[in-house]
Amino acid sequence: MSQNRSTEDDVLSFDPSKNQQELLKAWHIFMESGIINNEIVPPHIAESWQRSKKYKVDPYDFSPDSYIESEKYKQRIEKSKGLIDLARPIMENVYKSLEQTKYLVVLYDSDGYHLLRIGQRADFERSSMFKIREGLCFDEKHVGTSGFSLVKRLLKPVQITGCEHYSKLLHYVTGAYAPIFEPKTKSFIGVTGVTGSRTIPNPHTLAIVIAVETAIENLLELNQSKEELFVFATSLQIAIQSFEDGVIILDNDMRICEMNPVAKRILGAERKDIYGKYTSDLKHLSWLEKTLKGLFQFQDHEIEEIDCQINNKRYLATIKSLRKNQQDIKGVLVQLKDVRRLTRMLQNIVGDRPRYTIESMAGSSRAMIEIKNIATVTAKSDACVIIEGESGTGKDVIAQAIHNASSRAKNPFVVINCAAIPHELLESTLFGHEKGAFTGASSTHIGKFELADRGTVFLDEIGEMSPAMQAKMLRAIEERKIERVGGGKPLPVDVRVLAATNRDLYHLVSTNQFRADLFYRLNIFRIILPPLRERKEDIFELVQTFLVEFASFYEKPAPRVSEAYLELLLNYDWPGNVRELKNAVQYSIARINDEDELLPSHLTGFFPSRRYPISVTGLDQGRGKLPDIEMKVILKTLESYQGNKTQTARALGISRATVYRKLKTLPLDNR
Repeated sequence: MSQNRSTEDDVLSFDPSKNQQELLKAWHIFMESGIINNEIVPPHIAESWQRSKKYKVDPYDFSPDSYIESEKYKQRIEKSKGLIDLARPIMENVYKSLEQTKYLVVLYDSDGYHLLRIGQRADFERSSMFKIREGLCFDEKHVGTSGFSLVKRLLKPVQITGCEHYSKLLHYVTGAYAPIFEPKTKSFIGVTGVTGSRTIPNPHTLAIVIAVETAIENLLELNQSKEELFVFATSLQIAIQSFEDGVIILDNDMRICEMNPVAKRILGAERKDIYGKYTSDLKHLSWLEKTLKGLFQFQDHEIEEIDCQINNKRYLATIKSLRKNQQDIKGVLVQLKDVRRLTRMLQNIVGDRPRYTIESMAGSSRAMIEIKNIATVTAKSDACVIIEGESGTGKDVIAQAIHNASSRAKNPFVVINCAAIPHELLESTLFGHEKGAFTGASSTHIGKFELADRGTVFLDEIGEMSPAMQAKMLRAIEERKIERVGGGKPLPVDVRVLAATNRDLYHLVSTNQFRADLFYRLNIFRIILPPLRERKEDIFELVQTFLVEFASFYEKPAPRVSEAYLELLLNYDWPGNVRELKNAVQYSIARINDEDELLPSHLTGFFPSRRYPISVTGLDQGRGKLPDIEMKVILKTLESYQGNKTQTARALGISRATVYRKLKTLPLDNR
């Protein structure tokens, strides 16, 4: 177990040589040459480095005069006793809320000497490795750039990480710091901070340290023990208001004494309705009773995590006891994390975002122009859409483009391939399941519909969905509610449904293989994608799009397309449609070496060994010579743009002069 813990610590450990490689390099360059890389080094750090160099601060060691004698240090401690006594309870409470193996909570006087450090022994020992001990002055003239020196200079809260410090001894230190001002005179009297060594920076520490600084300044002004609790509660409220999670604080009688706005929204209650009430009196918190009894019963049990449902939404509740000592529980902190939001965040981090737009869709044929127009109209609506077309025609591209043009573009786009999921698992995949719903359901599972809340669900290959599942899908779409497998409560969901199929749904309905009511519920908008063989005038534009994509992928310059290569593409019927064409271009780019032009030889071995019918379907049939094929492509495109030669040239990727030159070869009555 210790070995596993060590590995985990290594993964989470901060190391400037891994986490700040560019900044560390800039630090070395500055130390050797005095040159600042302004693209890497933040301005306030760069200015501090330059001042530190001017002060002749040793970047590799702390000079002996950076420390004061023990007696003088004790005098400073005694002089600041009032500030220390006032700040200590606040800092201790904050430290309890942190991951205690990673952080120190510190207090400095106005000259940069440590007055108070709260943390585990290991943290003090870790600090001593960096020669941080009693009597060290953190002023810029002694240690260079540091959290204290930046705050004293800027007089505002700062975060500093690793090799932003001037001294190499502090390169493994991260922290957030805030200035403390005397309330009446507004004079600078010290700095408080949350710091760690070898600890990954955490953006929440800045909000925490600001709350601590606010609490200290308020207590300085009130300076009465009775008022201290009130001010600390106010400062705590400031801190928890910045959290995206709901936070509820209970006293030792299990009455609500504080909560942030997020928690109020979760419970759907006003402050006056819930403050001072017992959790047992609130139906949304009745599930807390059993957990709270366990916390009070077992003295060594300080934290619990459980799944709960509030107003039909699932939350992960972290419940932590607030103890004065092992036996004396003073209260409980409850943190409510929206599981749907957490899952969506994870999906945004590791999942693919829809990247296609209507504008980026390649194709200028009459069919594609009409499809783009329909997609534009469809995107303005929230109605269901059926997208039909052979495999490889780009149904997923249309779905992504509609989503990205809609009002839901910033919300999730969730894809479900109905043919790829076994029928018995499809309901759980779509709607989720409760813990214990079936053998192996060891925890509650959030379904795709819940993940897509306020976004779009794309049901690919919907023609493969079983009749039983079709009935449940119809209900979900009509009622905008779903039920998890094993769950008894309907959960509201706000999703738009786009469906796609490579089968003839009309035929499936007529043969009772697809529910007519579901078909008509989905068939508000219907987009039929023609196969590539029926719109070959789009091939050149598609090839140009794929060339740019794959040339970048293979880190090669985009080659030109030879006439012979294009002729080969135009004379093939593309049973795999656009997907097959895209594969052909990728295959060609991968094979090209130093040539600057794609040739038929770059497609050798790509096509099946058996001969497919070769034609120019979509170009009025007939093979013909390449000039005739080129002319047909130009005329088709010109017709699509109502005779506009400029737009035709742009769509084909050729100059307007070339269009005119080609047209001049036609008989006068055909121009």
